[in-house]
Amino acid sequence: MIQTMKVTSKGKPPMKSRTALMINLACLTVGSTLLWQCKPHTESSIQTLDDAATGSTDINTANLCGADRPSQTKLPDYITALSTSKAIVNMTNNTAARDAVLTTLAVVPKGLLQLFFVVGNGQIIIGGGSEACASTPFTKTERAIFGANAKVPSCWIGPTSSLPLRLVLDADPKLIRFSLLRLLAYVQAEYFITRLQSPDLPAPLSTPEWKTYATAFAASRDRLANGFLADMKAAGNTKVVEMAQHFATDPVRFGNMVYANAVDSFYCSATTHRTFQSSFANTWKVYTDPADAQSPLAYLGPAAN
Repeated sequence: MIQTMKVTSKGKPPMKSRTALMINLACLTVGSTLLWQCKPHTESSIQTLDDAATGSTDINTANLCGADRPSQTKLPDYITALSTSKAIVNMTNNTAARDAVLTTLAVVPKGLLQLFFVVGNGQIIIGGGSEACASTPFTKTERAIFGANAKVPSCWIGPTSSLPLRLVLDADPKLIRFSLLRLLAYVQAEYFITRLQSPDLPAPLSTPEWKTYATAFAASRDRLANGFLADMKAAGNTKVVEMAQHFATDPVRFGNMVYANAVDSFYCSATTHRTFQSSFANTWKVYTDPADAQSPLAYLGPAAN
């Protein structure tokens, strides 16, 4: 089961504090639903840094997560176990969609899997993404970048007193492999980090270690965003002005977009990994910075590709 996965503590708060976080973050929504309740959130139409740089919302078949995984390769046991658990709910009985979820989860770094399934007690819902996520907003600046017709076919929805943290996806195998990994990164940035930064954080979580981690994550996110803009400028990308405006208007939202797409690029497939390294040198440097104990790579670990 996924609970038995070993996740390195390098670059993270001490394990004792991390255990307290796992217990208490999962319980916050029960006693404080008004504080933590979330509407459908996070646009998932943009995948990988190269798509983000062009504002493309088309599904790039070269960027489907797990696309280069040999079909005969056995899925890890902890992924196979999820297929029969309540963590994945297939509302449509679409086996191809379920298989796409499992194939994608196999390339997701264990740190993100543990954060979502163990810490957040999260659930993946296959089916009904477009309907559930219809109220997910694009800002005016984002519309200018990604187009007036950009849609949100998958999103994360925060827990309520009766429902868990959820990722809701349309039952489209290509779309699932296109968006699931990125959504998990958005949950880390938008759901967990936001709560660690809340002034109303319960005492067990108000530790110097976790405050340091949340602060370091925010600083790393800003460096990633600046690195991404530098890469766009160096490439002569015509959308750099619009992207810079988005960053200036809402640095956290823009930074989360860059972070989620960087995670997607790094882990999704060997192709996206190579493109990240070769085409986004400044962003890559921040992501893999060996001197930064809280860099994304230090926290999430190396890619399997």
